[in-house]
Amino acid sequence: MDALVYALAFGDRVRVVTCVATDLCREAIRIHDTSPDVGVAFGRALVGAALMSASFKNPADTLTLQIRTEGPVGYLLARASADGAVYGTMGAPRATSGAATGIDVPGVVGTKGTFTVVRDLGLRDPYVGTVALTTGEIGDDLGAWYEQSEQTRTVVGVGVRADADTLVSAAGGFLVQLLGGLADDEIEELDARLREFASVTGHVADGEDADALVAHLTGGDHRVVATRPIRYDAPYDRETWRARLIGLGPDTVDELLEDDRVTVRCDFTRREYTFTRAELTPASA
Repeated sequence: MDALVYALAFGDRVRVVTCVATDLCREAIRIHDTSPDVGVAFGRALVGAALMSASFKNPADTLTLQIRTEGPVGYLLARASADGAVYGTMGAPRATSGAATGIDVPGVVGTKGTFTVVRDLGLRDPYVGTVALTTGEIGDDLGAWYEQSEQTRTVVGVGVRADADTLVSAAGGFLVQLLGGLADDEIEELDARLREFASVTGHVADGEDADALVAHLTGGDHRVVATRPIRYDAPYDRETWRARLIGLGPDTVDELLEDDRVTVRCDFTRREYTFTRAELTPASA
């Protein structure tokens, strides 16, 4: 089952977050009908957003990861909330890197662009941090974002294993963040565990769940702070779009209507919803 685990290790001096997201990534790729390159890149972004939202408690809190790039995909957007919903979209779902063989994430994402994280915790203004895109691998860029925006040493691994038909067999990720106070020998021990951990998708493919991933990274020296299931789930159903259209006001609705109907397409679910004039009048709200 797809799930996320948030733990503290080494006497609460290291934050460790892991997740298994195989079904989540399968559903995301199915909905968006992506190429293999974009599917893996998109999956990595979704996993990254989920990892970064681990400490959220209010169900309305959201984290949005935005990558804007000169690469073929154009942009990637991934959003995660405290209730375990993860969803997103991209610029060009069927883009390819042009590589002759294999999946090439940096090739389709590119290395020139911006990497932005938006934390919306229900305060007056959300927190926004932007750094330059560096590797296009997603995980390395996430680690660089933490070091540049929050001056925190962070190692992030995000992985999606998929075949040439974009069929996902394993997906997951980990985030390890030093909170301070570690002795040199403890840092060396943690570094050794990270090197030994190798491929996160390999561990997921072998049947390890999120709890087992944490134990693998910490050697059992940790306490679990929170755990929750995660899923691909965009909170934009028909009623949500109807309310948004009505909120635009009658004049704008009149401009949008054609033959007394208007159709909207949700970028996150790829579903279309058609509304009549009667459905968009305040009296029917």
